[in-house]
Amino acid sequence: MAIQVLQVEPSEIIKFSGPFTEVVSADLKLTNPSEDQVAFKVKTTAPRRYAVRPNSGVLNAGETVTVAVMRQPFEFDPAERVRHKFMIQTVKLEPGMTLENVWTKADPSTFMDTRLKVQFDDHPPSNRIQESAEHCSDSFHEQSSALDHNVCESVEVTNNLVVCVDWLLVAYYPLLFSPCLHMLQSVWF
Repeated sequence: MAIQVLQVEPSEIIKFSGPFTEVVSADLKLTNPSEDQVAFKVKTTAPRRYAVRPNSGVLNAGETVTVAVMRQPFEFDPAERVRHKFMIQTVKLEPGMTLENVWTKADPSTFMDTRLKVQFDDHPPSNRIQESAEHCSDSFHEQSSALDHNVCESVEVTNNLVVCVDWLLVAYYPLLFSPCLHMLQSVWF
């Protein structure tokens, strides 16, 4: 196995921060510092639990790509040991090779890989909590006054709608149902 030519960030552990009741994502940053084109593909030991976009591609010299790794929702158990892993497999593109055929044409001894362990953190980062608290405290009064205004408008619209429906029923009820009543009376009596 050859030495990895791509710079992979993070280089050892990919961390997912909860809550895990919804899709959680983490990013991988792949950079090609070499002068060659390099093909990559991202593999995992748990393919049904993760979506990876893009999961393969070609990086030109000096190019960087961000790969989004999305973990499907699940019931988090802190006592359970996480055994999931990712592998970023790469190979230099030789003349005449494309992304479609590089993995079959290239010599397997030229493949390079980086292996990452998965870590789950059920506590969101503290800066996210602090940002949320600041946002809530800054906009609390704006949101509450807007909410009060919207509730009052909704009540007024609902009252107007009820009055209109009542008026329509009173005005058009005889016209709508009188032919039906005559027909029902002739059938039943």
